[in-house]
Amino acid sequence: MKRVVGLVMVLGIVCSPAWAQETLVRFEKGLNGYDGLVDGGIRSEAGRQTYNYGASSDISVGWELEDAEFVGFSQWKDIFGSGANQVPLGATIVSAELGLTLRAAQGTEDRIITAYAMTREITDMGGGASNPAAAGEVCWSYLAYDTTMWGGDTTHGPVQDADYTTNHASSLTINVASDNGITVSWDVTDIVNDWYTGALPNYGFLLRDGAWADNETRSNFSSAETSNTGDLPFLKITYEPVPEPATMGLVALGGLALLRRRS
Repeated sequence: MKRVVGLVMVLGIVCSPAWAQETLVRFEKGLNGYDGLVDGGIRSEAGRQTYNYGASSDISVGWELEDAEFVGFSQWKDIFGSGANQVPLGATIVSAELGLTLRAAQGTEDRIITAYAMTREITDMGGGASNPAAAGEVCWSYLAYDTTMWGGDTTHGPVQDADYTTNHASSLTINVASDNGITVSWDVTDIVNDWYTGALPNYGFLLRDGAWADNETRSNFSSAETSNTGDLPFLKITYEPVPEPATMGLVALGGLALLRRRS
């Protein structure tokens, strides 16, 4: 019986979390050669529903006028794989954090901005900065101008449960007085884990302010196109790597030694 307990103890020690050291990888434009970030936005204001903002230095989210909603997008490609700055296959996602710098905010009210997982892919974020959308570019009226609509019609923009899912959505309260000019972050662990396991396709995040308020609630976050490198968006993922073959060998040797003693 003591030998069995000893075997269990060896297995427990060798396979404990202390042996699987957590690894943090940070994805940011230009960091370690990363170039997989693509972001942008759309707006519902009359006359701008077919405009593209893919090259804007801001990702705008919220409301400016009663009929002018701003929705942002943030896509993070090539984050899983065997590369030096990727999350390897077979690992365990511990946490994930989406960080954006709030460059400016309109209005004085706090606002709740939610990061959702996209379920349809934006294939062309576009090269406009408040310019009419070119063929295939995303805009308020079209997922791809002017051939592919969002899940509803050409007037309501992205549609919940058709273009993005509320499953594992992450909400953050923005306090204008304290958060303006600093980096804020969303806990997107569950969404990134869904991407990693294949439960959801990695089509990026949709950022949206829930409802129009009496005052303006437009928040401008620095995008991948910002000239201030200190304000670049980032995605940080912490994971536990796949156990090394040497570790598994220790498990086998420990167990074999105890079994021999028992015999």
